[in-house]
Amino acid sequence: MSDFIASIKANFNERYPGIHHAIVKHYFTSIIILIIFFAFILRYFQLNVGLPYLYFWDEPLTASNALQMIKTGDYNPHFFKYGSLMIYLNLLIDQLYRIYLSL
Repeated sequence: MSDFIASIKANFNERYPGIHHAIVKHYFTSIIILIIFFAFILRYFQLNVGLPYLYFWDEPLTASNALQMIKTGDYNPHFFKYGSLMIYLNLLIDQLYRIYLSL
């Protein structure tokens, strides 16, 4: 059976030289275009999720509290649902960034 398939394949390659390369090239190009299209669609529908915060849905809860602590000078976050370590780390990074910008 495999000899039969090999003979058909050889006969096809003799009759239509280069057609296999064109089909593979067209197939590869189509796959790349589909991947880019679906990536664009997914990115388009999720473009404004979470703005102005860029990374995670809970970032406003920690980053906003750290910024509020900088504004008021009160180092009690008044929010303990996630624990205060992440808020204090955000506060430290924000303070270091503020010092860096003032140089």
